[in-house]
Amino acid sequence: METEIERRLQCSNKKQLLLLIQELTAHHPELSTEIDTLLDQHANIADEDDNKHSNDTGKQDEDNWDTSEELATMDFVRTPEFPPLDLAPYRERLEGYLLRIKQKKSLQPICDDLYAILKEAQQRADREDYYNALDLYALVLDERLAERSATLTSILDKALNEIMPMLQAVLMNACSCIIVTSSSFLTPVLTPEMRKGWLERLFAFWLKRLDRYHVEEDVPEILLEMAWENDLDLLRTIVQEELQRLRQNGTSNIVDFTRQYRTRALEKFLKELPLT
Repeated sequence: METEIERRLQCSNKKQLLLLIQELTAHHPELSTEIDTLLDQHANIADEDDNKHSNDTGKQDEDNWDTSEELATMDFVRTPEFPPLDLAPYRERLEGYLLRIKQKKSLQPICDDLYAILKEAQQRADREDYYNALDLYALVLDERLAERSATLTSILDKALNEIMPMLQAVLMNACSCIIVTSSSFLTPVLTPEMRKGWLERLFAFWLKRLDRYHVEEDVPEILLEMAWENDLDLLRTIVQEELQRLRQNGTSNIVDFTRQYRTRALEKFLKELPLT
């Protein structure tokens, strides 16, 4: 049975395949030798076929192309491996925000330090250090979800409003980039488990924002862009479960506009989910 990776590779054009090979050898320089060997083997096979059919004058297919010369001139640069971040100091910095707020001190140092953390996350992403970059983004988002202080929540929302397009770009890159594992399998940088965690985190963040601001958000667009085909059932399930919870809690005669707004937004999102 054809896998998703095989289907995508077959549909790729020459430029896409060359870029893929360049990316793989940049991350795994040891593949360059193996690729050279395989290219030599295929070249020998091609020579044998040419000798066997030397009298044939049929027109060659324009889609047949030889990459050996182009690959030989490529400059493959190894992408540095980044050690995992120790997140404990960053958590301590966030704890310091709460302490400063409780002591009724100036909020500007909080804003400055928060933006420094988010700037570091983006700088790491720019160097393709996706794992550590996303860990920093997740730390800030999880603090927002905790809602431990109304003042801190407002500060976090303001910062997240500004960096959301950058976070979206990082997530899209991480979802689309693929690497070779130790077992020589092609796998996305963002594993299915990591992608599931981010989908659930962003969904929870979206609901918090709906309740607080009652405005259209760009988070649903990110969810739809991130989700692979096998993620759609997960999204459909968490939306339906939330809708069921809202309906079960909606028996009061008092009109709850927050619940109504959340219900309408979820129903709209459910209709936008592609069928699997």
